Amino acid sequence: MLIDRREGSATGDYWQFYLQTRDAESAADQVSTAGYEAHLEAVNPGFIYVGTLRRHHPTPVTFEIFDGEPDPPLDSWQHVVEVSFTGDGLIRALHWGSDESLVSAPTPVGPLRLRAAWTGLLPGLIDGLLEDGENTDERLLFQVWPAATAPRKVRTWWPEWKLLAASELAPDGRPQIEGQDEVVAKLRTLVPIPISYPLLRGGPPQPELPGGEGYCVGIWGDLEDGSWWADGYGARRTLRPISADEVRALLPRGKRMHYSVPNPRWGDPRWKAMLRSVGYR
Repeated sequence: MLIDRREGSATGDYWQFYLQTRDAESAADQVSTAGYEAHLEAVNPGFIYVGTLRRHHPTPVTFEIFDGEPDPPLDSWQHVVEVSFTGDGLIRALHWGSDESLVSAPTPVGPLRLRAAWTGLLPGLIDGLLEDGENTDERLLFQVWPAATAPRKVRTWWPEWKLLAASELAPDGRPQIEGQDEVVAKLRTLVPIPISYPLLRGGPPQPELPGGEGYCVGIWGDLEDGSWWADGYGARRTLRPISADEVRALLPRGKRMHYSVPNPRWGDPRWKAMLRSVGYR
């Protein structure tokens, strides 16, 4: 039986926002590759990542709290996923990068199940916006009820979000690393060039990821062997080795970034030599 219902919105950024219980710790930097692909993950017992089609802008959300498992979702819900978490009496939707909550709901205490359902999803949109820049009708329903802890279950896949298995080869045959976890693990061993390729409305498109089928967001170098790598997104986050000529072609299209705390490896003579070799000043 439905015991409470709350409506509001959550403003995501970079295609995500979070659900958090009252006393849980944030774990926004610990979402797994599988969590990103399913668009839902209980990263810890009280912190849940939620993926959206919209890159920015508020997304309407509804919380429904039940005393037992609700009826199966209607066919109008395009993507439906369930995860388990531990309730402490309150769940709230948080903006990306903020502790401010605009919608929350009281919950039972103890093991709970959360069902997230998306509707209003449209394929082929940049940033989840219509051609005139207006928002789509994307919205989310969160249903919560007491239940024993169980693995994540995708009840309904939206076809646009059901990805093929990761590949070790790019379309042009070069090797690649696919997946958030795998890419981040490799990046820990590399050094970034302080440039980025932001996607700005009305601005130039992000450059193609060398190797095909994707776009580039950054360039990294390996001090140990002098190799270069392009960080970007195709079907999922992807890292590919690139040539010095490809680095030179990408550099003019990037925007220089300024850091209050410089990367300590930027002072390494090997790194300075690598930058000189591609004409970065």
